Amino acid sequence: MGKGHALLGMQQYEESLQYFDDVLKINPDIKETHIYKGMALYSLGKYDEAMDIEVFRTEFAERFKDQLEKKE
Repeated sequence: MGKGHALLGMQQYEESLQYFDDVLKINPDIKETHIYKGMALYSLGKYDEAMDIEVFRTEFAERFKDQLEKKE
């Protein structure tokens, strides 16, 4: 997952997806990998595909909620 995370940080979203998918084939229970995959998909404008990832959708909603509460 380390290389995928590094590629995500360098905004190489398509390339990072390959690494996240490889990790998830081996161990589909790694929550962080699902979140990072969702981030990559979202950054590519693949919003529906990103939101299909439940753990990403939950994390995204929590962060959005936190941002809204800070503005109040």
